[in-house]
Amino acid sequence: MSLVPGSELGSYQIHDRIGAGGMGEVYRATDTRLGREVAIKVLPSEVAADPDRLARFEREARTVASLNHPNIVTLHSIEDSDGVRFLTMELVEGKSLDHEVVSGGLPADRVITLGKAIASALAAAHSRGVVHRDLKPQNIMVTHHNLVKVLDFGLAKLEEPEVNDETIDAQTTPLPLSDPGQVVGTLPYMAPEQLRGEPAEARTDLFALGVVLYELATGKRPFEGATSGVLSSAILRDAPTSLSRLRADVPPDLDRVISRCLEKEVGARFRSAEDVGYELTNIGKGTSSRVGGRAAETDLFIPPPKPSTELLGREENLTEAIETLTNGARVLTISGYGGTGKTRFSIELFRRLAPDYGGGAAFISLASVTDSSEVLPYISASLDIAEAHGRSALEGLTAVLVDRPVLLVLDNLEQVIDAAGDLADLVAQCPNLQIIATSRAPLKIGAEVEFVLPPLALPQAAEDSPEALEACPSVALFVNRAAKVKPGFKLSQENASAIASICRRLDGLPLALELAAARVRILEPIKLLQRLDHALDLLTSGDRDLPLRQKTLRATISWSYSLLEAPEQQLLRRCSVFHEGWTFEAMEHVCYEEDERWRGLDELESLVEKGLVRVVGNGERYALLETIRAFSAEQLHAGGESEETQAKHAAWFTAFADERAEEFRGTLQTNAVRQLRDDNENIMAAIHWLSSRAKQDGDALENGLLLCGFMDWFWHVTGQHNTARHLLDNLLELTLDRPPSRGRALAYLAAGMVSITTGAIEQSLDEWTRGYQDGIALGDDVIASEGGMGMGYVHLSAGRLDEALPPLDDSISRASGGVNEFIEALSMTIKGMLLFQQGNLDDGIELVEDAQKIQRRINDCEGGGIALSFLAQMHFAKGDLTQARELYAESLATFTAVGDRPEIARVHCETGWTALADKDSSGAKKAFRRAVLAYEEVGSPRGTGLALLGLAAVEATEGRSDRAVAIAEAARSLTERAGVVCDHPMDPGVVERIEKLKVDLKPQDVDVILEEASELSPSEVLAMVGQQ
Repeated sequence: MSLVPGSELGSYQIHDRIGAGGMGEVYRATDTRLGREVAIKVLPSEVAADPDRLARFEREARTVASLNHPNIVTLHSIEDSDGVRFLTMELVEGKSLDHEVVSGGLPADRVITLGKAIASALAAAHSRGVVHRDLKPQNIMVTHHNLVKVLDFGLAKLEEPEVNDETIDAQTTPLPLSDPGQVVGTLPYMAPEQLRGEPAEARTDLFALGVVLYELATGKRPFEGATSGVLSSAILRDAPTSLSRLRADVPPDLDRVISRCLEKEVGARFRSAEDVGYELTNIGKGTSSRVGGRAAETDLFIPPPKPSTELLGREENLTEAIETLTNGARVLTISGYGGTGKTRFSIELFRRLAPDYGGGAAFISLASVTDSSEVLPYISASLDIAEAHGRSALEGLTAVLVDRPVLLVLDNLEQVIDAAGDLADLVAQCPNLQIIATSRAPLKIGAEVEFVLPPLALPQAAEDSPEALEACPSVALFVNRAAKVKPGFKLSQENASAIASICRRLDGLPLALELAAARVRILEPIKLLQRLDHALDLLTSGDRDLPLRQKTLRATISWSYSLLEAPEQQLLRRCSVFHEGWTFEAMEHVCYEEDERWRGLDELESLVEKGLVRVVGNGERYALLETIRAFSAEQLHAGGESEETQAKHAAWFTAFADERAEEFRGTLQTNAVRQLRDDNENIMAAIHWLSSRAKQDGDALENGLLLCGFMDWFWHVTGQHNTARHLLDNLLELTLDRPPSRGRALAYLAAGMVSITTGAIEQSLDEWTRGYQDGIALGDDVIASEGGMGMGYVHLSAGRLDEALPPLDDSISRASGGVNEFIEALSMTIKGMLLFQQGNLDDGIELVEDAQKIQRRINDCEGGGIALSFLAQMHFAKGDLTQARELYAESLATFTAVGDRPEIARVHCETGWTALADKDSSGAKKAFRRAVLAYEEVGSPRGTGLALLGLAAVEATEGRSDRAVAIAEAARSLTERAGVVCDHPMDPGVVERIEKLKVDLKPQDVDVILEEASELSPSEVLAMVGQQ
C-alpha cells in the first residue's frame, strides 16, 4: 500500500516516498518517540497476508537486525499498525553505487576502498548465517560522508516469484522468489549456482561482489547478453575479459582478486568475504597472511590519535608484527628505546588491524598513569566500564570482554610495567583478547611476544650522494619532515652530506629526527649539524647508566629546549604539570601571573610551531609528547618551580570543578559533564597532590575535600564509585576531630551519593546526615538542602515513609527562592513519590509535575529523568501502562543525554516490568536483557539480580517453567552472595509465583536445575534466554 506524506503510521510521521523495491515501498519518516529520522519499508500485502511467508520473513529479519555493522544499514524494528506490516530502518542519506559507475572505470584505489567496505559488510552478515543473494550497485549506498552502506540483507529470498522469461529485462530485473531452492537475485550479478537452482551460500555473494568490483573498475559488467538466455549462458560458460586487458593501470593483484571472485565453481572462489577484504587491503604490500577475527557488531571502539604525518620506513616492520599476531601472539610488546616511534608504529598497526576484530578495538594511552595498580582501572574507565562496589577492575573488564574478539593497544606501558601481571590475568580470562603494548622493556609474562622496534636504517658511510640517500629511511623521514616546515626543501648535492651526518649522529631515532628537522625553518642542515654536535657534547656527562640512545634523545630535546627564548622555556616547564592536555584558559592561570597572561597566546603558538606542543581534539586543547613532558618536568623540579606550579594547578582545577558543579545544578548540565570528562585526569591529579599534603597542611585538606565534593554528581553519572570511595575515605578520615567546613560538608554529600548507589543504605544515611549537620552549622542552605534531600531519599528507599517527609520538607524549604533549584525540584520529585506511596496519588503526581516545570526551565536532564521515571512508576501503579511506557522512554532519552549509566540501567529494568504487565513479553525480555548488561557495567549486584528476576518472570509467562526456575535461582544466588535482597516492588509476588512452578517439575529435575543455576553467570543467563 502507499502512504500519504503528512500521515501517521503508528508512532511514525510520514514525510515522503524515497524508493521502492520488490519488498515494498520505502518512505522517509520521523520516529516521534525517539525524535529521529528513519526509513520505513511497507511490506506488500501478499507477504503480510501469508502466514508462512511472514513467519520466514520475521525469522530472517530478526537475524538481519542483529547485523550491527558500520557498512550495513541497520534494521531497527518490525512493526504492525492497523494491519499494515512494516520495517523501520536507519535512514541513509546519499546515492546508490550505480552512480559511481563511469565509462572506463574508477581509479583503482577507489575500487579497492569500496570493495573493502562491501567485503567487511558481507563478512559480518555471513558470520550470522545471512546471505545477501541480491548484491548489486543499486543495493549499495555511499553516504554524503563517503561511508558505504549495504542494503536489503537476506530479504530478497522472501519475495514472490512472478517471472516471465520472455519479458524479463536481462540487465536490471530482479528475480524474486519466496521458497528455498528458488532463484533469487538480479541476473547480471547472479552466480552460476543460482542460475542452476542450487542453494545460495556465502560464496554466492562473493561472485556478485566480483561483478560489482569489475563493473566499478571497467565501467561495464563482466557478462553481457541481449536476452536473459544469452546472459545466463555467458555467466555459466564464458570467461570475462581480464581487467589488465581493459586497463593497463589496474594493479595485477586487483585483477587477481576480482577474477577469483568470478570463478564458476564455488570451491575455487575465496573461502570467505574476510579473505577478500584482507587481499584487497594488502594489494601492493606483498603480504599473504591475515589476522583472524571478523568485523561484527560492536560499539567498543576508541580510535588512536590522528597522526599529522605519514609513517615512513616501517613497512617491513609492520608486516612482521602483523604476522606475529597472525601466528597467535596474545600480547605483542613493541619495545625499543625512547624516540623510536613506538606510539606512531602502534597507531598504524591499530589502523590496519582494527577492522578484523569483531568485538571492538581500543587505543589507550597510559602516559598519565604512574601507579601500576591504576592500570586496569584506567583501562576500564577508558572503555567506559563503570566501577562497581565490591568488583575489581579485572572483574569488570572480564565481564565485558570475556567472549569478545577485541584488540587493545596500550601505549606507554613502561612507567607502569609492574602491571604486567594484571594484564596476564586479563588475557588468561579473555581468550579472544589480543593486546599490543608499547614499552621500553619487555613485560616478561608468558603470553608475551616481544617485538623490538629498531631505529630507522642509517646511511652507509659511503652513501653521501643524493641518489644513494634517497631510499634510506632515516634520510627520507628527515627530508619529509623538513619539507613540511620549509616548503620546497629537498635533498640536494649541497645538503646531502650534512643530512646523512645528522641521521647518523641521531642514531636514526624518529623523534630526534623530527625535532631536528623542525629547525630547518631557521637553520640550514650544515649549521644544524654543528649545533647538534655541541648539544650532544654538553650532555655526555649525564647519567652514565642510561643507554646511549636515551642520552641522544635527551640531548635532542635539551638542544631543542635550549633554542627557546627564556619565557618559552618557562611555559614548557610549567605545562608539564598538566595530565592528558589542557585548555588555553587553564594554561593562562596555571603558568602565568595575572599581569603576564598577555604573553600566553604568542608563546603557546611558538611552542606549537616548533613541534613541542601538540594541538589535540577539536583544536581547543593542547598536549605534550610524554618524553617532552617528562623532560620538562625534570627542568621544572630542578628550577625549584614544581611546588608552586602544582599548587596553581590544584587551585585552578578546584575552581574549575566548582564552576562545573554549579553548571550541573543550573542550565548547562551536559556541558558541565563534557568538560569534566575532558579534564578528569587533571582533576584526579590535583586531588592526589592535595591528598599527599593533607595531613600536614590544613588548606590542602580543605581544598581536597572541596574538589571531591564538587565532583559529586559527575562521579555518580559516570559510575566512578570505587575511585570516589577511596579518595573520600582518605580525606574524611582526617577531619574527624576538626570543626565543620564547607569542604567536609560537600565531601560527606558526595560520600552519601556513593553509598546509596552501591547499596550501602545506612552508611549513606549517616554521611548525608553529617553533611546536612555541617551545612546547618555553617548556615549554608545550599548544602543543607542537598543533605535533607539525601536523608529523605534514603528513608523512602528503606520504606520508612514517615521518617522521609520531614527532611524532604526541610530541603524544599531551604532550597526554594532560587537558593538551589536543582535540589528543590529533586526533593519535590522524591516527595511526590512519597505522597504517592502513602496513597495520595493525585497530589503526588501534581507535585512531580510542578518539579518538572523547574527542571525544564533550568534544563535539568538528571532531575528531569528522575521525575519522568517516577511519574512512570505512578502511572504503572494506576494501571495506565501505555502512559507509563511512554514516560519511561522519555526518561531513558533524558538520562542518555547526560550519560547517567546507573539511572539508565534502572529505567531499562522498570521498563521491563511495565512491558510484562502490559502482556508484551517480547518487549519485556528486550528491556530486561538491556538492564542486565547495563547493571553489569555499572557493577550493581542488586540491579543485575532484579533484571534477571524479570527475565525469569518472562520465561514463566511464556510457559518455560524450567528456565524460569533456573534464572530465578541464578538471581537469588547472585544477590545472596552480595548480601542484598532480590525482590522488585513493581511485582512483589514474582518470587512466590516462580517458586510454585516447581510443583510442575519432577523433584529430581528441580534439584539438578537449582544446583546448576546457582553457578550461572549473568552472561550465561543471557545466552540461555537468547535460545529459541
